[in-house]
Amino acid sequence: LVERTFAETSHGEPRAMSELVDSVHHGLFRVSASGRLLYKNIRLDELFGRTFETFEDFGQIKTLGGGRLVEVVPDELHAQEECVLDVSVEVHNESRVIRLRINRRSGSTGKTEYVGSAEDVTSLLERELQLEQDALTDPMTGVANRRGLESGIDRRLAAIPFQSFALLLCDLDGFKQVNDSLGHEAGDTVIAEVGRRLREVSRDQDLVARLGGDEFVIIADGLSDYDEAMEFAERILPWLRQPYTIAETQIELSGSVGVAVAAEGTASHNLLQMADHAMYEAKRAGRNQAVAYHRPDANTTISPLALRRDLRRAITENRLDLAFQPIYAIDNLQHAESAEVLLRWDHPIQGQIEPATMVTIAEQSGLIRELGDWIITESIRTAAAVNTEADRPISIAVNVSALQVGRPEFVDMVAASLDFHGLGARSLTIELTESYLVDQMEGARESIDRLTGLGVRLAVDDFGTGYSTFEYLLSLPVYAVKIDPSFTRRLTEPRGAAMLRGLSSACRELDMLVVAEGIETIEQLNAAREAGVTHAQGYLLGMPVSTASLGMRANSAAASVA
Repeated sequence: LVERTFAETSHGEPRAMSELVDSVHHGLFRVSASGRLLYKNIRLDELFGRTFETFEDFGQIKTLGGGRLVEVVPDELHAQEECVLDVSVEVHNESRVIRLRINRRSGSTGKTEYVGSAEDVTSLLERELQLEQDALTDPMTGVANRRGLESGIDRRLAAIPFQSFALLLCDLDGFKQVNDSLGHEAGDTVIAEVGRRLREVSRDQDLVARLGGDEFVIIADGLSDYDEAMEFAERILPWLRQPYTIAETQIELSGSVGVAVAAEGTASHNLLQMADHAMYEAKRAGRNQAVAYHRPDANTTISPLALRRDLRRAITENRLDLAFQPIYAIDNLQHAESAEVLLRWDHPIQGQIEPATMVTIAEQSGLIRELGDWIITESIRTAAAVNTEADRPISIAVNVSALQVGRPEFVDMVAASLDFHGLGARSLTIELTESYLVDQMEGARESIDRLTGLGVRLAVDDFGTGYSTFEYLLSLPVYAVKIDPSFTRRLTEPRGAAMLRGLSSACRELDMLVVAEGIETIEQLNAAREAGVTHAQGYLLGMPVSTASLGMRANSAAASVA
């Protein structure tokens, strides 16, 4: 239509065509190479809120980028057929954005001309801006989300000249108890209130963001040293300590704040790690305080925040490993009867990470489900693969986190994994710590009953370290009791041996196995055998083996001891 219109108007403008082009929604125009207006329809006047005259210098209009059309258009059309430029205009005292789409053509005399259309894109740009803001905003609090935070950090680090700023990472102390005791709706109320308070205590130029969970970050612009940043952080703490009202209940919480100051050349992820490291120092120092970042002495030290990110990646990318600690019947040390699953993570910087550290990180970061499910499914898969080719099937024992077994869907996940890999349920033992059974018995009973109903066996781990009681051994379908290594070390003492004899006798009457963990010496092994222990594991009998070695259950160390 535009091309035909300009072809017609080059030879005198027919009335019918003029009426047609005046009725279209877009403004239409044709200008000379020098920017003089050769043609326009009525809609163009309406969009710009003014009446253009023929041969008016249309090319002097400035784009949002600041350049004049007569200068910008030739450059834009140098390597492309069409250019799109936005200009800002005032129409009835209201700012509007008009988008111009311009093409090059040859006029009737062969000279270069530019033809184009114009449309009001103000509403479109407003919608796009709103969508962009929504993508960068945490819906619960109205502050920036992680993406918005990272964008804010990157933008400041890339600014020229560099302007110093501080990063304050705030974590609520005791927030988990709010969710556990009052429910997640109450926790969400607290999170929203924290966001409001941090916005109120911050300055207009600062950026408040929610990193995730109960962690918030403030980017404090213009703070160039740690003294200024710490002074700001100290002002935040009283705001976090003010009581939170939920329904008619008042809750008192506090916050731990880690402080890092950005220097020119700092990477955004390093800055977050610095603040996270300082925040955990505040936690360890007693909480309810702010701590400034101090560079660790060891170059290999990595912050808890980085460990959480790396653990998530390790689970997703299957970079974790399993090891298997053999368990022997104490009257037959020739072949391992079962194996306890041990989690291994060879971190590229930190090296081997302790399993207890991994579980703590997973529980604090909400990764415990993913980690626990990976351990269960990988253990079952490995055992099923080994037993397919083995003359002597082996069973496995997996220690399960309290947070994991309490999930309603946990039993379904275990059942599905057993079925998928074809491992018999009696080849899987779930180990729960004694302290967990004492503290969480009511919430765990249904899951335990369903697991044992499938045929999965139950073992009480770390027996002797908590509030030992036979009540749970009597009321639960316990298959085995595992004696903690700290108790095993006392087997060579008369009192320790006497206590184990009594426990072993009681367990045998209840058809329970007694496993002595941490057997490291011949004396401990003989004392365990004399006390009536049925099974044993420890470095004396066999070191943990890899998945590839699990099928080779004949163990020369145990055989030589026998």
